[in-house]
Amino acid sequence: MIIDFHGMLCKYGIYRVIGENKPILTLVNDKDFGKSLQYDFVEPQYGFWCHFLTDEELEKIYMNR
Repeated sequence: MIIDFHGMLCKYGIYRVIGENKPILTLVNDKDFGKSLQYDFVEPQYGFWCHFLTDEELEKIYMNR
């Protein structure tokens, strides 16, 4: 699913952390990388940048579908 997150196009997905599935967003357009750092995008493994969604953000995404 493609989502507009603060003006950046992102893919919604799941990332497994210590045996638990976490909802994440990854960038569609690499040009948004600089802007993504303002919104807590992190690199949980080398070369893979994502934003771990909070419960509130996840709720907004599902309400706007």
